[in-house]
Amino acid sequence: MRGSNEHCAEMLAEPLVCDTFHITLHDLANGMRSQELQEKIENSEYHAKQLLGEIKAEDSHRIKLRSTFLFNMMNTSVVLGFAPAEEESCYRLMSLYERFQSVINLSYPLTPHITMAYYKPGRYGTAQLDRLREVIRYVDELGRIELELNAENLAYQCFTDMNHYVIK
Repeated sequence: MRGSNEHCAEMLAEPLVCDTFHITLHDLANGMRSQELQEKIENSEYHAKQLLGEIKAEDSHRIKLRSTFLFNMMNTSVVLGFAPAEEESCYRLMSLYERFQSVINLSYPLTPHITMAYYKPGRYGTAQLDRLREVIRYVDELGRIELELNAENLAYQCFTDMNHYVIK
């Protein structure tokens, strides 16, 4: 998170490489490395890639998003939230999410976001949290970002950590 280093360095993990910033449409499998996770990845990859091919062959899915605000995600990270900019984009986004639910049914709703930073494990005091709030308030005052997503850029990716992704 730009500008946070001098304010929150003791709270934040290794900086994320900007080239890896992305919005996840649907998590298909994640967790600690294990044989069970590997099997889950292999089972979902085929179906996800087939679905991805169908989506790319269809009409161009243009989805307009507008940033909302920075927030704490599951006490693991600071993320920049996004919301559909208009009703048609909302319909298209939710429709794509539901299609991938047929591959892996997630028990939580879609939360479009870009992860800006991860927290280091630990406990933090009031002064540290106040500095983090100050940085979040500063970033939120910078203004909103608008993005347009399309099916051409939709990709099936695997990652080993949040700085290393492989398009498959």
